[in-house]
Amino acid sequence: MIVMTVVDAWWTDPQSTTIGAAAFLGLALIASTQYFALITLLVRGMGRSFVIRTSLPMTVLCVLA
Repeated sequence: MIVMTVVDAWWTDPQSTTIGAAAFLGLALIASTQYFALITLLVRGMGRSFVIRTSLPMTVLCVLA
């Protein structure tokens, strides 16, 4: 006979809010740093393929977040 027990959550509601905010802040810092570098490259007319390859995935990640 298998006995099922109640399993506690990994974290509480306040902890999940903090974890979510920290993850979003980390993504925002990465995206803003990347977009600053991309704008700098665009102004100078350099790195066209790099700009296209990196801006599209980061834009998708930010929209999904």
